[in-house]
Amino acid sequence: MKVPVIAMRSREIYTKMKTSIKVLLLVLLAVFFCQAAMGQHLYTGTVIDNSTREPLECACIRCNGKMCCTDKAGHFRISLPTDTATLTITYIGYATGTLPVKDRTTPIQVMLNPGQIDLKQVTITPSLTAASFHILST
Repeated sequence: MKVPVIAMRSREIYTKMKTSIKVLLLVLLAVFFCQAAMGQHLYTGTVIDNSTREPLECACIRCNGKMCCTDKAGHFRISLPTDTATLTITYIGYATGTLPVKDRTTPIQVMLNPGQIDLKQVTITPSLTAASFHILST
């Protein structure tokens, strides 16, 4: 008994389609499991001045070698590989803040206190020697 050519061709197409669907599902599962294995924890929040309650623009948030800065409204987003971390928040003219955090769904609010800037006294003494005069004049 001879099988019609059309039936053979449709069977080949069905087999190829079935194989293509299996490969597609395998790729989708691989992508899903890779993302789950590299699970990132997103921390969001706001950095504000403790006394004026104004947002601090360009404050730096650091943790485990990663860093981000706040926007004009004081908001930040940082993605970390662990669900517990210690954030270090710095801003010029303010005391450095450290905040231990756990995996949260609510935004973090960080309040920084204005800090005292301790600068050491610097004395500048001009001295002009013949060698330096020669370098400056050329």
